[in-house]
Amino acid sequence: MHQRLLRDQAVWTLWSDPRAVRHVDRHDRTYVAYYTTNQGWWISAFDHETRQWMHHQLRSHEQSAGGRWWDDHNNPAITVRKDGRIVVIYGEHSTEHSWTRISTEPEDISSWQAEIPFTQEQAIARRENHP
Repeated sequence: MHQRLLRDQAVWTLWSDPRAVRHVDRHDRTYVAYYTTNQGWWISAFDHETRQWMHHQLRSHEQSAGGRWWDDHNNPAITVRKDGRIVVIYGEHSTEHSWTRISTEPEDISSWQAEIPFTQEQAIARRENHP
């Protein structure tokens, strides 16, 4: 089901990069963060050694704006920190709502710290780097 979501419903825009990151350390995985038109924000990981996909929902439509933001501008950006933990930043188009999530373990998409909410104004004013 998730491969079908990724193939048929995941949306991205040109200015949110990177959308996928290949990270080779303990594992050889490609991490893909995406937004689906009916499921919300997701991250998937493809393990190049086992040829297996893993999936985790970061935030559902029901948690955001009454579920009305079915918009390709909601797509997330992703990066992997030096310590191997994954960072995903996502938000809602035409609102001030944005969030950051950091995986609790290196190279693992199954467990995440609580969302760190921020507005665009806060992000610009503080220029904070989250731990």
